[in-house]
Amino acid sequence: MGIYDDGYTPGFTAADLGKYAKLLAVLFLLAAAYYAMGQVNEALKPQPLEIRLEKEKIKPSETLLLNVKVTNTTGKDASEVVLLVKARDEKSINITPLTSKIIKSLPANEWRQLDFLVNPIGSISPGGYTITVETILSDQKFAKSAVVTVEG
Repeated sequence: MGIYDDGYTPGFTAADLGKYAKLLAVLFLLAAAYYAMGQVNEALKPQPLEIRLEKEKIKPSETLLLNVKVTNTTGKDASEVVLLVKARDEKSINITPLTSKIIKSLPANEWRQLDFLVNPIGSISPGGYTITVETILSDQKFAKSAVVTVEG
């Protein structure tokens, strides 16, 4: 015995189902657009740390320029911002600051760029070497990393 055995009909016609399907499709598209706008907004927001390598691959005898952009995204002014830049394998990669590693004052929503020179030490093995950048802005810690490939 089923629910339709007594002559029950749900009250929907095929045309009604088409209307509801279109309404659901429109709601789904609106939700997808809202989500996409949020993702684009996040992608366009300034990041606290941005790393730019002059080039990604170097030979053991070459050096490269590393630019680090520090943006104060905390909403509060920061002072004495120290930037720690190091290679995971410090015996193979040397990093020398070309500018001061300390930012005396960094107001909210402002940024500064610091430059570093990256060079392999001696005749190192080919491969990828990770460089990490860390800082603390208004009691919030931020970190970013990049990989430099040394060719053989």
